Amino acid sequence: MSEVKLPVFTSCDPFTWFVRVEAHFRSKKVVRSQTKSDCILQVLPESVCTRIAAFLRRNPTDIDYEDLKAEILKKYSLTSSERVQKVLQVICQPLGDRPASSAWDEISALLTLPETDDDGNLKQIDLQRELWLLHLPEPVRAGLYDSSSLTTEELLKKADELQISNRAAIQRGKNTPFIASIISNYLESNSEESHDIDFQTSSPSASAAVSRRQFSNQRNRNDSYRRFSKQHRNNRHGYLTPSGYCNYHAKFGNNAFSCVLGCSWEKDSKNEVGATPMAPKKM
Repeated sequence: MSEVKLPVFTSCDPFTWFVRVEAHFRSKKVVRSQTKSDCILQVLPESVCTRIAAFLRRNPTDIDYEDLKAEILKKYSLTSSERVQKVLQVICQPLGDRPASSAWDEISALLTLPETDDDGNLKQIDLQRELWLLHLPEPVRAGLYDSSSLTTEELLKKADELQISNRAAIQRGKNTPFIASIISNYLESNSEESHDIDFQTSSPSASAAVSRRQFSNQRNRNDSYRRFSKQHRNNRHGYLTPSGYCNYHAKFGNNAFSCVLGCSWEKDSKNEVGATPMAPKKM
């Protein structure tokens, strides 16, 4: 048998590559399955052998040619969904200087599967089914991974069930933040009641945690009250003058009947410290 020189493997169109390879086998009178497989493995790139390594390990000394061909086609052939997407890309692109017949040939090649039916004819993609699958939401389409093995009636029934489940999941996702906010607001408004825990049945660590939380909440409330009280007094009862006295002492002296927080009147040694404020004299 003369040497068989096979063409370089092309991963973009493995089906056409096998057509050319089998033409070489016929011209060289190669009919034995193991011989065909050996010739194929000699010309395959390292990257391809790595992808089919699991298949090669199963029976490395007796590899059937048809099984090897099917494995390579499975790894490198486009799926039906990918083929339809490429067809849509071809349709969306303007022809330009390209002949109209070339676009027809490209679409025909994409819609033809590298599989044969019982009569030996190449299978064609069910374009209506594939376009319908592309129109479905991603979670529903993912659930129909076995669509090729289902009848049209089974496919539609399963798709409707998946769509109902998907809508319910989306609705639950929308309600989760709303429910969480309701629970959070309820816990905050009833924080004091939630502290009434049966310490006899609780662990010491839980009791200590509750006590620390109660002390922290009370301290925060006290700090907020002091800040509010200071601001309230400053806003309602007067202000401090540049001399450091409140406007009441600056105007009425010891006769001032009120004071403002931060006033230094009583700290000034010139004034009568601790003097009882007197009502201002009527003018």
